[in-house]
Amino acid sequence: MRVLIFVLIVLNFIGCKETHCPAFPANLVEFFPYSNGDELKFINVNNDTLKLKIIKNQTSDSYSYSWNCKCTCGADAGFETDFSINYPLKIVGNINIGKNNFERICDFYDSTIHNDVLSYLKGGINPFSEEQPSNLPESILIETPTNNRIRNTKIIKGKGIVEFWDKTQNSKWIMIE
Repeated sequence: MRVLIFVLIVLNFIGCKETHCPAFPANLVEFFPYSNGDELKFINVNNDTLKLKIIKNQTSDSYSYSWNCKCTCGADAGFETDFSINYPLKIVGNINIGKNNFERICDFYDSTIHNDVLSYLKGGINPFSEEQPSNLPESILIETPTNNRIRNTKIIKGKGIVEFWDKTQNSKWIMIE
């Protein structure tokens, strides 16, 4: 039985090599429009300033993978900031797309290496299609009230993360433009 499962897994991977997958859609990168070295600046109601520098920015080549015994396409894009010493915080953002879904994930890490994950998933669309990404909103508010520190974040296409609620600081951090 194990040999049969192993053979099926190998056949799935071999079969997917012939699937042509388009590049990561440029218009989706606009949700996290950052470059290495960019500085994200936020201010709260106490006029405290949070500065985070982009230390990693990447967009993957498209790839194929087996899903429910069928080959499908996927691609990823994302960024990572340095760690703020004044307000122990680091942000890692990812966009993961597949043939029938779009997922955006923001991980907020604090000094205890704990992270709060905020995730948005929109299914039933093909992000590789030129028409379909227009079905995504220009602005997305992701809320997870049960998180330990970061409870929500707002992301705007063309600007990136524009605000987030920080329970530790009991305030909203708003992007300084």
